[in-house]
Amino acid sequence: MSPSVKETSSCGDVAVEIMATATETASGSGTPIVTPTSVPIQNHVHVPINHGEKSKKFNGTEFKRWQQKMLFYLTTLNLAWFLHEEALALKEGESDRQVVAVVDAWKHSDFLCRNYILNGFDNMLYNVYSPLKTAKELWDSLEKKYKTEDAGTKKFVVEGMSLSESFQVAALVEKLPPAWKYFKNYLKYKRKEMTMDELIVRLRIEEDNRKAEERNGKNPIESKANVVEQVHKPHNRKRKFTGDVPKQGDSNKKFKGKCYNCGKTGHRASDCRRPKKNHGSTSKKTTNQANVTELDYISDGVNDINLSAVVSEANLVGNPKGWWVDTGATRHICEDKKMFTTYNEAANCEQLFMGNSSTSTVAGQGKVILKMTSGKELTLNNVGPECRFTRVKVVMRSLPRCDSRALHMASSFHSTLLFSLLLISSAFAKTSFRPKALILPVQKDPSTLQYVTNLNQRTPLVPVNLTLDLGGQFLWVNCEQGYSSSSYRPARCGSAQCSLAGSKSCTTECYSAPKPGCYNNTCGLLPDNTVTHTSTGGDLGSDIVTVESTDGKNPKKVVSVPHFLFVCGSTSLLEGLASGVKGMAGLGRTKISLPSQFSTTYSFHKKFAICLTSSTRSNGVAIFGDGPYMFLPNIDASTSLIYTPLIRNPVSTASASFSGDASSDYFIGVKSIKIGEKNVPINTTLLTIDSEGNGGTKISTVNPYTVLETSIYKAVTKFFINELSGVPRVASVAPFEACFNSKNISSTRVGPGVPAIFLVLQSETVFWSIYGANSMVQVSDDVLCLGFVDGGAKPRTSIVIGGYQLEDNLLQFDLAASRLGFSASLFFRRTTCANFNFTSNA
Repeated sequence: MSPSVKETSSCGDVAVEIMATATETASGSGTPIVTPTSVPIQNHVHVPINHGEKSKKFNGTEFKRWQQKMLFYLTTLNLAWFLHEEALALKEGESDRQVVAVVDAWKHSDFLCRNYILNGFDNMLYNVYSPLKTAKELWDSLEKKYKTEDAGTKKFVVEGMSLSESFQVAALVEKLPPAWKYFKNYLKYKRKEMTMDELIVRLRIEEDNRKAEERNGKNPIESKANVVEQVHKPHNRKRKFTGDVPKQGDSNKKFKGKCYNCGKTGHRASDCRRPKKNHGSTSKKTTNQANVTELDYISDGVNDINLSAVVSEANLVGNPKGWWVDTGATRHICEDKKMFTTYNEAANCEQLFMGNSSTSTVAGQGKVILKMTSGKELTLNNVGPECRFTRVKVVMRSLPRCDSRALHMASSFHSTLLFSLLLISSAFAKTSFRPKALILPVQKDPSTLQYVTNLNQRTPLVPVNLTLDLGGQFLWVNCEQGYSSSSYRPARCGSAQCSLAGSKSCTTECYSAPKPGCYNNTCGLLPDNTVTHTSTGGDLGSDIVTVESTDGKNPKKVVSVPHFLFVCGSTSLLEGLASGVKGMAGLGRTKISLPSQFSTTYSFHKKFAICLTSSTRSNGVAIFGDGPYMFLPNIDASTSLIYTPLIRNPVSTASASFSGDASSDYFIGVKSIKIGEKNVPINTTLLTIDSEGNGGTKISTVNPYTVLETSIYKAVTKFFINELSGVPRVASVAPFEACFNSKNISSTRVGPGVPAIFLVLQSETVFWSIYGANSMVQVSDDVLCLGFVDGGAKPRTSIVIGGYQLEDNLLQFDLAASRLGFSASLFFRRTTCANFNFTSNA
């Protein structure tokens, strides 16, 4: 017997007095049994009104720090002792009210303790640990799994060794046990994109899912395709079997009973030529398992992985020719309509998207039965004509998350495999095409001075106009009005898509009918209108996007990205955008911006270039991929680029963001400003980014003109006026201050003949030149104004290089090398950004 004091907890400052109890352990059990004593207890549990002690959400990293904070938090609630107390239980038939009250109070307090811990998890870990019943069980499980997480890397720190994170990830993946083979292969494929923290979280979730399957009596994923456990001598294929063959030396004695195996008379089961059946025997005798896949379970709970069974090898009766294999496909197709036992014409004009970036229409669906030489039959449901292979084998592949109609496979005792196959036209069998670059047209809107691009999205495809946002985090589209697509897929919380996007929120329940932008259990982001500086919440999803490819000279084939990630915005976010625009196309420094998704999909260089036109009647261009960047008349603008490093602002500059988010804008290191050959006296401390993310110089396509901090603006304007003192000034025209009579300004190849402005970069020999065509704005027939705007005394960014100063200059953003390549005005080379040849010669 050991005395134990128990008490209840409650909300606010209310507490319930509980009688003291004594506990004993039942024979053969570790569960304490409660017996009452008569000593009243005055110890209470109070839930504090201020939860300032509560730790941040635990996501699988920095466990010791989180554990210490959580322990302190539970101590302030007087709940910490539940972390080490075994669950109380009543004796069988116990009816004493005091004992029952004690147990109920204990369960209530333990419930609070357990849920305070669970609420300290992020969504992914919450789902894993929520099945644990008591606080002690939960706490012990966490300690066992996470307490030594940093031990390995700390050894190397002590020894003074430096190991790159990619090496640590690769080493850990390589040490996974053989039973994890498929998951190991998946991680090997993904390791370059993963940090050690992300890898540890994935491994722990996979381990917990496997343990859950074992508790449910299911085996972890295992494939035994084409494993022959018993070797038999091959039959003589040249001999045609016509009937029962008596045993040698016993030709005069024919067996008259029924075969136990096939049920026919005239032969014994041991002589039966049919495949042997299992009649309930519990014998461990092995059977031939060639061309048979035993798949007990396909896990739907493993995050970020869908497993698809793909037929790639089998021996078919008649050895038919013409079957082809695609081990990466999530659909299967067949062309020979004669092979169908049932067939129905397709009525919904469904499209399939092939690996060569082409599309094809589904003609119909039906059933095909393939007869194997082993005597087994492979039933293919929902098939359509073209898919005949002489070799078929079932293989397991880990694939990106695909739609609900992706292929799944089930294995029965009779080795009947069910697949989802679709018929497409024979146009599918084209040579694979992988573009080296993609292009989008960019037009200047005359009303808003925004730069608008266009791409095709959804099923059926719809042209979508979008404001180009150089620093935007991602593509966002208004889903509240007119968004209809059969290929839209929401990104489920905890999925690979959400992890890639860096989502920190989850929509658990949407209070309207399911539609794009309103699905339960969908992760969310913050779509941002960077023109009006407003932001709302929006759901992450994916849909098909098609764009034109290019060779750098002309448009080529149209290619598609079937699962392009984007965010559903609201109608209110369209305020301030150009007429007809449905969202914004973000080109910023994130993993789901347009440049990142395009380069990942087609494995070309992580570069993109923009060339904005000053004309409102012709298109400029955005090119995703490497050069050449050819402009008429046959000028490669990429040959005259000057390079400067891109700088990462560690603090987000978006309208709304989470703590710790970095900026997706492109910053460069301007050191000083010159006009002519003279330095402008400015406060250079404003040109560096401080610890709060303020200051510095960024490039923007949503600001029509360059915006300068007030002191810089005044210094530049005053200096420029002095340099142009021979030209009469006229009244200011908003938003500009320094305006001049254009009749007294000459014209040059690069615009009005005014002093050039130079943004000096990493050295005195590297500078961004702004000539008259980009510095002076023609506001009327006789008035030219300096095209810079006062940004106020304390702007977030000291210098924002706006769209007007970018026009007819080529800018190449090399994301891999983190550098910007920029040209001088293309007018020097007798061309403009409107001279990209959008006429296809393919």
